[in-house]
Amino acid sequence: SIFYVATTAAGIVGSALSGYLATSLGFPILFIIAGVLTTFSAVFVALTYGYSTSNSRMVKQTFGRSFDNIKLILSDGNMIKLTIALIFHSLGFSIINPLVQLYAKEALNLDEQSIGIIMAMWNVGLLVAQIPSGEFTDRFGGIAVLATHIVLSSASWILYCSSKAWSEAISSAFILGVVGALDMPARRTIIVQLKRTIDSASIIGYIDALTNLAFTVGSSVGGVLWSTSGYNMPFIVGSIINMFALIPLVTLISPRKRSPSM
Repeated sequence: SIFYVATTAAGIVGSALSGYLATSLGFPILFIIAGVLTTFSAVFVALTYGYSTSNSRMVKQTFGRSFDNIKLILSDGNMIKLTIALIFHSLGFSIINPLVQLYAKEALNLDEQSIGIIMAMWNVGLLVAQIPSGEFTDRFGGIAVLATHIVLSSASWILYCSSKAWSEAISSAFILGVVGALDMPARRTIIVQLKRTIDSASIIGYIDALTNLAFTVGSSVGGVLWSTSGYNMPFIVGSIINMFALIPLVTLISPRKRSPSM
């Protein structure tokens, strides 16, 4: 939780400053500053933790174990269902994600500073709901919270593309953040519950690789829909695709409900 709170707080500051810097100094300075900060972070990590020859051996061993872990994951029906659900969810989200700022610029005719504030409000929503989302997951379970997150995500995306003014966009962006905060605690909890002999980190890496692939496809689809079907269509299509994630989640819930009576 501390990690997510810290990174989200940094995201709020970055989003708020990005609009001002782009307006006053130009877009190239944003990439320069981002590159410098990233390099500084890498140097700081290297100085803090160092590097040794044992790290190289561990990397080789990890690559060897990765293929065995993938085979184990593919042989687990419940893990496959979770993966399919997250792929649908990531595909839907990736369709709308690159277009959130573009919608504010093109559909609402907002300047860079106003758009930066909108993105900052998205991060504020994430920050506010980060800790409560973990508590909800502990109380109601990962599958229930993830299913709720998926349904509310589709609703919040439609709400955002229905915004007609800056104030409405800010409010809906805040809701995007609050809903988005439900995601990671829920999926991490499910992974821990479903894992058997596989490390949680290996499962997370496997799922993240597939969802990132879905992001590549979804971003392209979103761009095509934006160009051919108007500003709202990517959000509508993304919301519909996202709802298909509920199907494997429901089939994941059913066996777990029947298991106590067996």
